[in-house]
This record gives sequence, structure tokens and C-alpha cells, in this order.
Amino acid sequence: MNLDKIGIEGIKIFAHHGYYELEQKIGKEFTIDVYLKLDLNLAGTTDKIMDTFNYEKVLEICKEEMSIPSQLLENVAYRIAIKIKSASESIHQVTVRISKPQPLLPIQVERFFVEVEM
Repeated sequence: MNLDKIGIEGIKIFAHHGYYELEQKIGKEFTIDVYLKLDLNLAGTTDKIMDTFNYEKVLEICKEEMSIPSQLLENVAYRIAIKIKSASESIHQVTVRISKPQPLLPIQVERFFVEVEM
């Protein structure tokens, strides 16, 4: 089966994640990218939203899971991926990348990210 891809990039959500207490207290804006692999043949021919995966569901899941403070972005990314994948049998693979700009580290870093695939 040939799988197609839907990508939702640059989802910006303010949240309180981090290993350090200060990170959890002050929070910051994170960026989330989500990629779905699924068969889009039917949606490509019918032009009906019911024949694809509604992007708004991805935004809803991201917002919900980002509202739960976590020490590790690995935990948040994994929770998001599980929820998205379980939201539809048509999704064969989901990739979630969460980027954290300017983390509190002893050396300046522009950003780092965690990416999970399932």
C-alpha cells in the first residue's frame, strides 16, 4: 500500500515543561510539528473531510497534552503521538517533534527537540 503524508508544522503552544523548577514555573512557547502517514486516495477523489484525518483533531490533542506539565519533552511527545495514532485507524504512522527554544543550559543553545515515531 502506498502511504501519503499530512504535515502540520509550527504549532505554537505556551506550556510549563522542563526539568528545572524555574522552567516549570515561568513556562515558554514550544513548537510542535506533526506528520501523519495514511492513505489519502479516497479523500483525494471525494474532496470530503470525513475521508481524511481532520487537522483540528491534531491541534486539540496537542493543546490538551501540552497543558499537562512534564519534566521531559519525551513524555509529552510520546503522549501526543499515542493519542493521535489511537484517534483513527487510518493513521499508519505518526511523528511528533517538539522544539524547545533557548533551554536553560550552561551553554547557549538556540533550541533542541525531541522527536518520536510510532
